[in-house]
Parts: sequence; structure tokens; C-alpha cells
Amino acid sequence: AYDVDITVPDHRRTNGECYNGHIHTVELRREGNEDSKEIPIVALHGYGAGIGHFYSMLPALANEWDGFVYSIDAFGCGLSSRPRWNLGYGENISVYNAESYFLDAFEAWREAQKIDKMVLFGHSLGGYLSVAYAERYPERVEHLILCSPVGIPKKPPEIHSNQRLPWYFRVARSAWGSGWSPYHLVRMIGSGLIEGYTQRRFRDATWINKNLLKDYMYHNWTAGNISGGGYAHATLLEPGAYARQPLASRLHDVALRVRAVSFIYGAEDWMSVNHAEQVRDSLYLSEYDQGVEIYEVQGGGHMMFIDNPLGLVDAILETTYKTKRGKTKRIKVIGHQYLAEDAIFRGLDQGVEVAARVSGNMAQGRVLAMDHGTGQAVVEWTDSSLPNLKIPFHELHLLKESSG
Repeated sequence: AYDVDITVPDHRRTNGECYNGHIHTVELRREGNEDSKEIPIVALHGYGAGIGHFYSMLPALANEWDGFVYSIDAFGCGLSSRPRWNLGYGENISVYNAESYFLDAFEAWREAQKIDKMVLFGHSLGGYLSVAYAERYPERVEHLILCSPVGIPKKPPEIHSNQRLPWYFRVARSAWGSGWSPYHLVRMIGSGLIEGYTQRRFRDATWINKNLLKDYMYHNWTAGNISGGGYAHATLLEPGAYARQPLASRLHDVALRVRAVSFIYGAEDWMSVNHAEQVRDSLYLSEYDQGVEIYEVQGGGHMMFIDNPLGLVDAILETTYKTKRGKTKRIKVIGHQYLAEDAIFRGLDQGVEVAARVSGNMAQGRVLAMDHGTGQAVVEWTDSSLPNLKIPFHELHLLKESSG
């Protein structure tokens, strides 16, 4: 890891002044690839995140990719420069200036790294910014991989008005538009809020260190100025995570100017894959003659790079190395084998006592049979009123081994 010095325009001023900063960078490559001419992959994180969230994904990706793999803490985030934010919030700032805050720094980083062209992977808000970057610099993007990108759909007309909302939603919307950041809440309450989230959000898996994640997320949100990264929700997005400049109306032109566009979602993602399908279908009705590939990572939520990092790597490599792209409408689900292997490694077997959520409630039972081909187990529940359902391996919580 290292810092890359950059000089960027100061959008707080109108006289063309610039200021200096740095972009924290992680660079990985497979041994023997030091002189590779393969186009690099650059990974951009989402809101409230940083390079550290890709801790399991990046080494696996670099081990399989023939070129360099980079990830950065975006300007105003993580260990990169975090200047105080004073460009405004909500309707008081132009979307162009809010995007430029991140894009100018990213372009300065690219120039400093002498990267001519890249495969650009962006997650969530990083996906939004990846589209905005490709819109301005299409000649620098070979392939755009949008991983559960925020901001695709237009805001539905029924939620445009504040008048019909309950008072607490109106207060939340007002706080959003005035620049109140979730970072403030964590700084007020402390690490317990993050600890509770990480314990509930992430499953038990050999590659997930919940304590390490909690520490990283807490310090990422509380160290230094909140800066542009902490206010991005109130500058680029509206309440409900709708973009002030939706990608649905921007992706068409971007897709025509880069070689390929792909989407990856978690199979359990709160961000809807339907948004990507709508973009794909719209492109297929136009002059766009390339296929748009959509993948779902098995067992993955919005942060699939933590939930199933090897499944995500498989999706990235498959869509990137593919040379023929037909106009398919199939969504490919990928990566269940890694979750199954991990569950078995941790002791899942026939006869073992387990717990799982059934019809919204936790239930306990015993594994009757395991289907390794599908990664599902048949469970006999202690509550005899429950049917013996097939449950994916990764959704089963081990209690203790059966005594026979």
C-alpha cells in the first residue's frame, strides 16, 4: 500500500485555484506479472467503505488476473486526503460539482499511475461514480463492471412530495438534505452501533473476521474529517438512495462508448437486480449490439465481497475474459460451491444439530441429508409442525455435533 500525490481543482473557489492531496492505494499482482501488459482492474468502494472491505476479494482476484489489480480509498474517504467539506448539500450543490470532487481526484490518480485504460469495477456508490467517470473519460474505460450500483432508477413520482409522509420521515428527509451524515450518529453513539451491525449482518465463515471488520468500519467512520465521502449520500443521492441524476438515463450513452458493461448483484441483495435488467432491455431495443451480462453471487448480500468473495471473483473473471457476448437475458447465479465447502469445513454434516430461519423465526433441528451438488441440506426440525425443508448450507448455523 502507498499514497499517490495528486493536485485537484478547488471547487470551493471560482478562480481556478488547486490544492494538493493524496489517494491511498493498494496494488496487487501475481508473482511473475511484474511486466504484464494486461489492462489493470481498478476497484472503487461504496459509501462508508474503503479498500479494507475488499480484503478477501483483492488477493484472490490478483492471483487469477494477468495484470495489475488496484484499489483506492476514494478522495475524502478512508486513508486518502479528507479535506473539510463546504460545497453544500442536497439542492444547494450542483451534481456536477459533487461528482467532480471525486472524479477529478480519480483522474489525477490515473494520470499519476500512468494507466492508459482500465477495467473499472465499482460497488454501490462506487458503481455510480464509475458510470460518471466513464461518461467523462470513456477512452480510459475498457470494461465497466457495476457491482450492485446505487442510483439507476428514477425516483417514483409518488414519493416526490413530503406532504403525505409521516413526521419522522419528513424529519429524516430534512436531515438528509441538510447534510446530516450517518457518520455523525456513529461518532455520537460509539463503536457499539457498528459492533451490533457486524455481528448481525455477517454470517459465520472462515474468511469473515467480525471483530476486525468492526474495528475497520468504526475507525473509517470516525477518524479525520467526515469530508466528501461521509456527505456523498446528501450530495449525489436523495432519500431512498435515488440518484439526483439517475443512471438509467446516462448508461445508454456510456454503454455505446466503452467495450462492455456488466452487472453483478448479490443473490440476497437489497439493491434490486431488476434495475440492471431494465437497463439491459432498453439497450437491446436500441442500436447497442453488445451483450449485457448480469450475474448474481450466491449467498451474497449487498456486500458480496465479504459474504462470498470467491464467488464475486469468479463473476468478475468470467465476464472480463469472455470474448463473445450474445444478447442473452439469462441471469447467471455463481459461487455456491464456496459457501458449501466452507460449511463442510466448519463441521456441517449429516446428523449435526443446526439452527436456521424458517418463516421469519429461528428454528432448530438435525440434518437428515446433504445434497452436495446443490449445496442444500434436508433438516428435520425439533418443531414437528415444520416441514423437512431443503436449506442452503450457508444459511445453517451449527449448534453442536450430534452424539449419534
